[in-house]
Amino acid sequence: MDLGGFLDTLRDHYVAALRTFVAEQRALHPAGAAEVKLGLEAGSPLFGRRYCADFVGEAGAAHGVRELVPDEVLEFDSVSLRAGLAYVSIESMSWDDVVIDHDVEAVPGDALQAWFTEWFDPDDRRRGDDIGLAIHSLLVEPWRLSLDLGTAPPAALLGLIELLVQAGASSVRISASRDS
Repeated sequence: MDLGGFLDTLRDHYVAALRTFVAEQRALHPAGAAEVKLGLEAGSPLFGRRYCADFVGEAGAAHGVRELVPDEVLEFDSVSLRAGLAYVSIESMSWDDVVIDHDVEAVPGDALQAWFTEWFDPDDRRRGDDIGLAIHSLLVEPWRLSLDLGTAPPAALLGLIELLVQAGASSVRISASRDS
């Protein structure tokens, strides 16, 4: 299986679980909505102070936020590849739990902002009938990016890897923050 097919499998597994979760939540909260974009308070560490909740039980009610934590995560052998001059390894991950450790001293802010705007899709331009095709969150720390890829296609992750490579990364390690 090629990298694109591998990432499609990981995404499809998560999106299937999310669709089931949303159907269950809609049965409990008929007025609720899936993939709701939220603006966060000034002290939020999330990039752009933006977050996309998996489901909000009552429109606009922060206490109504419901998040999927998948019961099952696909297990796989580590994958290693070259992207330009960078060595990329994928050790473990779930589509909603991606940690990218890299050796770029400072990720270019303009490039990261453009990537985030494209894939967070704040105006829901790509939104389909039932899913938003968008990432749900991004946390930027020194030498690390943590994100929930939400319902975004594999192109979002590949674009972020490419951004790091263009910024001079020689090592990109992808893993998960949760134990599988």
